[in-house]
Amino acid sequence: PPYGYPPHGDVPTPPADATHAMPSREQVTSRAINSAATKNAARSASLTTTRPAPRSRGPPAWQTNAAASVLQGVWRERSDRRVRARVQAEAEAKAQAEAQARAQAQSRARAEAKAAVLAARRVAEEAKVAEEVR
Repeated sequence: PPYGYPPHGDVPTPPADATHAMPSREQVTSRAINSAATKNAARSASLTTTRPAPRSRGPPAWQTNAAASVLQGVWRERSDRRVRARVQAEAEAKAQAEAQARAQAQSRARAEAKAAVLAARRVAEEAKVAEEVR
């Protein structure tokens, strides 16, 4: 019997549920993503491909271009991270300064209120003393 067929010569029949088997949604999406990625890679490779000069040293130009674009992406990511960190640090410093100013204002107001209370007590005591003297 030919290879892949059962020894009695029958064509192997797939199980009934496998005849109408649809690929799962995950399989479909992963296939679509893979095909899109390969198309994208092929397109970008063809865009960056330049014929190397005859007997030139080093890797072909499309490899160096791809490496350069990867490095550029890494560099851009790193600088973006630095900028983000600086902005965040500035915002935190500003918030801290505002909180400090708020705390100073509160303590100043508290001190003034205490001073006012003490002054009022002093005035009341002086009035009482003056009343007793009279």
